[in-house]
Amino acid sequence: MIKKIASVLMSFVLIFSLASATALAADEGKTNIVFWHSMGGEHNETINMLAEQFNASQDKITIEPQYQGSYEESINKLKTAMRTKAGPDIIQIYEGGTRFMADSGFITPMQDIIEKYDLDVSALEENILAYYTVDGKLNSMPFNTSVPILYYNKTLLTEMGYPDGPADWKELKEIALKVVEKADPNVPYGFALWSDPWFFEQPLVQQGIATVDQDNGRSGPATHCVLAESDVPLQVVSAWKDLKDSGALADLGFVNSDITAAFTSGMAAMTMASTGSLRGWLNAIGDKFELGTCFFPPIDKDLPNGGVTLGGASLYVIDNGKGEEMEQAIVEFLRFMTTPETQAFWHIRSGYYPITTKAYELDSVKENMEKYPQFQTAIDQLHFSKNMGFGAIYGSFVEGRDAYKQNIEQMLMGEITPEECIKYSVEDIDRLIHNYNKAN
Repeated sequence: MIKKIASVLMSFVLIFSLASATALAADEGKTNIVFWHSMGGEHNETINMLAEQFNASQDKITIEPQYQGSYEESINKLKTAMRTKAGPDIIQIYEGGTRFMADSGFITPMQDIIEKYDLDVSALEENILAYYTVDGKLNSMPFNTSVPILYYNKTLLTEMGYPDGPADWKELKEIALKVVEKADPNVPYGFALWSDPWFFEQPLVQQGIATVDQDNGRSGPATHCVLAESDVPLQVVSAWKDLKDSGALADLGFVNSDITAAFTSGMAAMTMASTGSLRGWLNAIGDKFELGTCFFPPIDKDLPNGGVTLGGASLYVIDNGKGEEMEQAIVEFLRFMTTPETQAFWHIRSGYYPITTKAYELDSVKENMEKYPQFQTAIDQLHFSKNMGFGAIYGSFVEGRDAYKQNIEQMLMGEITPEECIKYSVEDIDRLIHNYNKAN
C-alpha cells in the first residue's frame, strides 16, 4: 500500500513538473522545440553549445536537445512514441533510415517546408542533397554528413615510401604486410578494421553496383537484393578475407572501440573510419605521430570510381499536429542550423562536413584547414563522389546491414566462404525486404 501511495505521489510530482515547465514556456511566450539526437561525447557537447547559441539569438523559441542513445535506439524510440503522436518535433535519423522515414507517415517532408517558407538551399552541397532526395523530394535536412576515409600513420608510411597512403586495397595489403614484417613492437599491426558494413558498401558504390533493385531503391521501393547479379560484391568480400588470411588485417576482433584504440595509440599503421572521427582522433593522437588521411581506396585503382556514398544523419520534421506556430519555429531553427557560421562551427569541432559551400569562405574554416590539412581530404572526397546519390535505400536497410555484417564476420573467422557470405546475405535481405513490404 505504501509503495502504491508513493507511486501515485511520484506521478503527481512528475505531472506537476511537466505542467510547470509548460506553464513557464507559456509565460515566457516561447515555443519549445524538442530535438532528439544521437550525438554522444564531444559531439553532444557541441550540439548543446549550438542550442545555447540559438536560444540566445532570439527570445521566442527554445530548442531542447535530448540525447536518445545510438541511431538504432533513437529510431526505435520514435516508432514507439509515434503510436500516440508523442514523438519529438525534430529528430536526427541516420542515412540507413532514409526509406523507412519516407514511408513512415511520421514526417512533414522537407521539400514542403522549403517551398512553403522559401527556405534557401541553393548553397547546400548537391551531392549530399542527392542522397536524401527520394522520389524526387527532399525529405530531410542534411546535418552531420560524413564519408569513410583511410587514416594512416603518416610518419611511419612516409619512412616506408608511401607518404600519400595506399592507392587501392592491393597496395594497402602490401604496406600492411611490410609493417608486420618489420616486427616493431610499438607498431605490431599493419591494418586494423572492424566489421562495419559501410566499408563493404563503398567499393560497390564506387563502381555503380546496386545492393537492391529499383535503382538501389531510388526509383521505387526495393523488391529484392541484387548482390549476386554482379561479380563485384564477391570480389570485395574476397579481398577482405585475403587481407585477414595474409596477416595484413590485424586479429583484433570486431569491436569498433578496440580498433580505434589500436590506431590512435599508434599500434596499428592504418584503419578506415568516418570523417566524423577526425577531430576526436587528432586530439587523441596528439604528437604521437603525424595523422595522414586519404580517399577511401578502391579494390583496384584501375577500375571505374565514382566515389563513395555518405554516412551520418539528417534532420526530419515530425508531424505531431502541433500547428503553424511550431512549424514556423522549426523553420527558424533550420535557418540557424544551415547558416555558414553554424556549419563552420560544427565542422571544425567535429570533422563532419559543412552542408553549405558558403562555410568554406569563412576565415575560421580556412584557418582550420591550414592548420589541419587532413580536413581537406574529407571535402575533396565529398566533391569527387558523384555516385553519392546512388547509395542504397530500402525500408529494412538497418536490418539488412546487420545481416551482411554477421555474414562478413563469419567469413573472416573461417566459418563460411566468401561465396556463402554473398549467398546468405542475399537470402537474408530478400526475406527482410519481403517482410517489410508485406507489413507496409
